[in-house]
Amino acid sequence: MSTLALFDFDGTITNKDSLLHFTGYAKGKSSLYAGLALLSPVMILNKIGIIPSQFTKNSFLRFFFKNEDLEKFNQLCKNYATTELKTIVRVKALKKINWHKQQAHRIIVVSASPENYIQPWCEALGIECIATKLLVTNLTVKGVIDGLNCNAEEKRRRIEAVINIADYEEIYGYGDTKGDKAMLSVCTKSYYQYF
Repeated sequence: MSTLALFDFDGTITNKDSLLHFTGYAKGKSSLYAGLALLSPVMILNKIGIIPSQFTKNSFLRFFFKNEDLEKFNQLCKNYATTELKTIVRVKALKKINWHKQQAHRIIVVSASPENYIQPWCEALGIECIATKLLVTNLTVKGVIDGLNCNAEEKRRRIEAVINIADYEEIYGYGDTKGDKAMLSVCTKSYYQYF
């Protein structure tokens, strides 16, 4: 029997929201702050439970990344993943990932953030990635999520779509918000806000 380790990304591996950090990198901090000010009514309504998270995230993505050229966007994401992203990664989380690698455990990062920059970061470490997909049409990023945001119950559904939980004797899980609880529910050893 094998061992699996599941890691949330934002707030667990990183010490801040990577989508905001990436947007500041891609568009500049002044543009990020101006956009957040314009989007603040939607974000406030989301915080108090009136507007769903997926709508809010799509509003953010549409505002900043609608009609981006896919090749240029992916190159920007790769550059971010190999340079700036490491500045928000928790040292303790990286050590734990390396510990799991040394034990020859299968490691999967399961994230609500876009796979366009999570995937290159994971590939550099030799680990797997399940993350939110962005809708692409005619080689253009449309600025909305393709399918469902990889969060809450969707995290568990996406995990179970690619692996058979019964194949693993031990499953470690690391998360930091209620959006990770469905993922942690499949784990034999779950760690909440561990880092």
